[in-house]
Amino acid sequence: MLGDNIRGLRKRYNMTMEELSVALDIPRTTLNMYELNKREPDFTTTTKIADYFNVTLDALLGRVDLGLDKPVMYLKTCKKAESLNVTEEELASMLNTMLKFKGK
Repeated sequence: MLGDNIRGLRKRYNMTMEELSVALDIPRTTLNMYELNKREPDFTTTTKIADYFNVTLDALLGRVDLGLDKPVMYLKTCKKAESLNVTEEELASMLNTMLKFKGK
């Protein structure tokens, strides 16, 4: 369950294992073992993962629904998005471009 949630969050934000392992400062092979449910992270790492994705420990551990089957509505839901250096105007322009492309 925990590994499935970690993988689900990583995929939700279109991150590779390499990107997430660097962000969490853990080896990619360790992250892979977590996602395969072959190992479980210690409390410190579990907390780091929850903080990174801005979810509660209860949600990460599967005690409450993470909503992984729902689309992401806001960019500012994980630290990766917060680190983007994009203005609101640039975001609006990108969204308009995407909507125009989708309409064709």
